[in-house]
Amino acid sequence: MHAILVIFKKDVRRLWWQIAITLALLAALGHQDSWRADAIPDSLEGWLNLLVPLAWACLIAQVVHEETLVGDREFWMTRPYRWPSLLAAKALFLVLFIHLPLFTADFAIIAARGLSPAAAIPHLLRKQLLLAGGLTVPAVALAAIVRNLMQFVFVAVLAPVMVMFCASSIRAPWLSVDEVRSGSTVLVLGVATVAVVFLQYRWRRSRLARTMAVAGGLLAGVLYAFVPPGYTYVVKAAASPARLPISLQIPPEPIHFNRNGGPDAVGVYLSLTASGIPSNSLYRSQSLSVEVQGSNGAHFQTRPTAVYQPWAKIEFGAGANLIADAGPGPYSYSGLSMTFSRSAFARIRDSRATVSGSLAVQFYQLGQAVRVPVGGSRNVPHMGRCSSMVQEWRYSEALLKVLCESAGGDGIYARVELASPGGEANLAYGTRRPFGNFSPDIAGPRLTWLSPVDRWQTSFQITDNPSNAPGSQWLIPRSALPNLEIVITPELITGYQIVDYRFPDLDLKDYVVKPLLR
Repeated sequence: MHAILVIFKKDVRRLWWQIAITLALLAALGHQDSWRADAIPDSLEGWLNLLVPLAWACLIAQVVHEETLVGDREFWMTRPYRWPSLLAAKALFLVLFIHLPLFTADFAIIAARGLSPAAAIPHLLRKQLLLAGGLTVPAVALAAIVRNLMQFVFVAVLAPVMVMFCASSIRAPWLSVDEVRSGSTVLVLGVATVAVVFLQYRWRRSRLARTMAVAGGLLAGVLYAFVPPGYTYVVKAAASPARLPISLQIPPEPIHFNRNGGPDAVGVYLSLTASGIPSNSLYRSQSLSVEVQGSNGAHFQTRPTAVYQPWAKIEFGAGANLIADAGPGPYSYSGLSMTFSRSAFARIRDSRATVSGSLAVQFYQLGQAVRVPVGGSRNVPHMGRCSSMVQEWRYSEALLKVLCESAGGDGIYARVELASPGGEANLAYGTRRPFGNFSPDIAGPRLTWLSPVDRWQTSFQITDNPSNAPGSQWLIPRSALPNLEIVITPELITGYQIVDYRFPDLDLKDYVVKPLLR
């Protein structure tokens, strides 16, 4: 224990001004986060979300390089240092000057936003584990296999740039980062870097440690790029199954729609009906895969992974969707929509085709509805603290913004409506909105990965000149705001199910979408 404290005090004495800089940056970030009243941060907070991890990484490298592990001519090797004491001293430094300050800042931010810090402790502990697996331990591992800070900065900057380049070059930009891909990436990266740190501090085998670090980084990158996004739903369906006998069929009299399409594309639409789902169920769906096999050998399928080639011609795209509430229009019915290039459709149009695939169905139920006065705030179960305000907007007269904040909340699914006080929801304005459809026009990064508060928001457009003209009923007259309340109804997830389907012996010419006449 004495050796640990001696090494720790020496590191603090030599790196006090670097510690002060990281604490100042973290304090500035905490101040910005505490006063933010929008789901999207301003440019200063966005840049701080980049600078703080970078400062932490440089601090980690410097404290590790106080006793460099690469080479055999460093002065500290002549001292009576045992590797467990050395490693423990570095770990104590990181806990006291990175993890503990962040935990304290998160605690203060949550309290400043009117949330319960005590209830958020499990969420904050999970965040600490993610920080360790995604930044602290990898930075220690990298610093342990390079000779100096210059080499560390070069690799630490080069690696993210390459990741961003590959992500923008081979990943489809419309695919969001799902929990399985991001979680598996952090897990593999954390395990690999822990092994590197142990190997270097125990035996100082730099070549082997570097090989393990490169292999772990490549494996994490492969998982991030190639694991299908649909695997998230497979895991969720295994953890919280719905267990319903769901099957999909094509009705005897399919629904046909006219719509505009590209001059070189052929649209095919199969209307679907679902059996085995209770009539009062609420659900949403996500298409996972679609495959078309022709009797003449022609074969098409959606890409099963997130990787794509932006320079390649897309011959086939498809997606299936189940809608709980049918209405007018092609996107209000359950159906399977496919788009072929004209050359691709020519290869299959004269043969019988088998269409198969799978989709994920997410079932939910409505929670307790809470009314929030315009300009006020309320605690909404499963959504956190919800508030609203009228905000002037450069692209319209004004917006009524609804913001919900939570420390480890259930999610962003909720129904947001406007209603008269004590009355039913007023749908005259078309006011049912999902969270996440509004973001301010802000230059700079919009990163919030260090924030302990999850924020979701939506908005309604306000007008000073109400009109009864068709298409303007969704605008909210400013004069009506004092007589309205915001009704927020959480949508609580009850289960997931993967539904497979197969429709053999189809003549796709019978389901071609006709172009819309102008």
